[in-house]
Amino acid sequence: MAWVPLRKSKLDFSPTVRDLATEGFPLVGSRLDYLDQRPVAALVYRREQHTINVFIWPLAGDSPGREGALSRQGFNMTMWNEAGMQFWAVSDLAPGELQVLAQLLTKGSS
Repeated sequence: MAWVPLRKSKLDFSPTVRDLATEGFPLVGSRLDYLDQRPVAALVYRREQHTINVFIWPLAGDSPGREGALSRQGFNMTMWNEAGMQFWAVSDLAPGELQVLAQLLTKGSS
């Protein structure tokens, strides 16, 4: 795979950002990231010594997006849709705790 420099870019959407420190998931940062060559919002949360990246982007057209959970190479992922947006939470955190974060973020967007 060849290295390709990324262009400066902006998001074409505004994600809702919540600090969940009182629930044990403090927001420690955010960044612009790329998935499948598309800019996405990446929110960074912590749970004790674990870093959690939450990627957010708008669903394309009438795409249902992905929902569910899976594990790959020691990382757990939880995916869900909310208000026309796709969310992916990725961490080495236990799947049950990652699901708690997903529920808190979903609760906050309704």
